[in-house]
Amino acid sequence: MDNKLRFFNEKEPYYQSILAQHFRSLIRHIEHKAFTKSSVSEMEQELIPSTDDWRGVLANIIFEQDKQSLEAGVKNTQDIYGLPQFSLEHSGAISWLKTQASDTATSVRDGLLDKARDVIRQNLEQDVADPQQMRDDIAQLLSDEANWRIDRIVRTELATAYTNGTMTSYKASNLVDKVQWIIADDERTCEECLANADQIVDMGDVFRDGSDEPPSHPNCRCDVIPYWGEEADKDYSDPEMSKQFFDFNAFDEKTKDEVQDSTRDYFHNIFPQFDGFTDTYTWKVRLMDVRDIEPAVVADPDKADKYGTDMLNGAKFPPIIVTKLPSDNVATILDGNHRYEAITNLGAKKVYVLYGVPKGTE
Repeated sequence: MDNKLRFFNEKEPYYQSILAQHFRSLIRHIEHKAFTKSSVSEMEQELIPSTDDWRGVLANIIFEQDKQSLEAGVKNTQDIYGLPQFSLEHSGAISWLKTQASDTATSVRDGLLDKARDVIRQNLEQDVADPQQMRDDIAQLLSDEANWRIDRIVRTELATAYTNGTMTSYKASNLVDKVQWIIADDERTCEECLANADQIVDMGDVFRDGSDEPPSHPNCRCDVIPYWGEEADKDYSDPEMSKQFFDFNAFDEKTKDEVQDSTRDYFHNIFPQFDGFTDTYTWKVRLMDVRDIEPAVVADPDKADKYGTDMLNGAKFPPIIVTKLPSDNVATILDGNHRYEAITNLGAKKVYVLYGVPKGTE
């Protein structure tokens, strides 16, 4: 929630300024408009070409702000929960953004035209319609509308896009089956949001107020977080917690031989000075910072995701096996690249590993 509010506090003033300039451009255009028709519908038709162009630019502005917000929502889930990266384009998120921006811009434009139509009608009902007064009244209307519409567009659109990014990330990870509604608990929190507070639903289901995700109303500041049952209360950055996923007794003599055989060529090719010493290791369980461990190969994201899901469901895996020679800055994974990827995706900062020290290099 804190990351989300910080992002909003940073971006809201910028986009409010951009939208204020855009509204002023329409107001200036109306102020110099010379109406030549005499009926409400005819005058409205004279306004539409101007507002069509204006609507298109508005849609582009909304799309750019929403894209930044959606990407921030995705990044937040990956930073906090270690969820895997994915393609926004392939997920359908970019297509959704374009539709959302276009629909919002059209709704704003149509709302302004409805208000302008009322002003035109009121002026034409006068005994003598004054074109200058009509222009001034419409310009004043747009100025008044801009004051609240800009705030609503920015706040509601940023919140909608941010949450869509969050939910898209949850779905793409295949790790989140349930979500929990979180409120910004302060004096501004409304009864509508309080009704949803802490409620847990399956992905795709609706909350008490009928919303499938925040925002449930304009200016809503709520959020949704993953819920993994009892796992939600567990902090896998705690190495003692993550240690439960590994069975250190599973490393028998056969496994030791396989690891040594599979890595012999690696050491002989890269560290020929240690030739002859790498056939035998001294094995130790060691707590290591994940930043001090380097995978030997790029993990398959789908396989790592499955391992992460299996871990949360109680599966036990052989330990991650690493070694480090004196000339290395980091330890290299001998076995367990996908297990390493899975545990770091769950948020582990340190992890217990089986550390192989080649004899003769101690």
